[in-house]
Amino acid sequence: VEGVDPIVDIVAIHGLNGHREETWTAGNKVNWLRDANMLPNIIPNARIMSWGYDANTHSTKELSAMYLYDHAQKLVSDLSLHRRSDKTNTRPIVFVAHSLGGIVLKSV
Repeated sequence: VEGVDPIVDIVAIHGLNGHREETWTAGNKVNWLRDANMLPNIIPNARIMSWGYDANTHSTKELSAMYLYDHAQKLVSDLSLHRRSDKTNTRPIVFVAHSLGGIVLKSV
């Protein structure tokens, strides 16, 4: 969600076995990061993003082989590229991290 004249970026990072959209979506299909009546309504001057990574540990198909540091490096790289490309790299960032997402963030 881009927000109205954003002055801050909010970046949500899911946790273990989470998903960048589904983690923040309730059973009634309302994503509190994106729904116009939720966070965007409370903080209209924020750009709200969710960042996803492979945190799957319960799959019979494929498990993540990346280390925490690798995820942290990817987070920094992804955010840096995105913020440089739209010239918002000096805007403050607020992180919302759940579970393993907090550990990935702390590894930055």
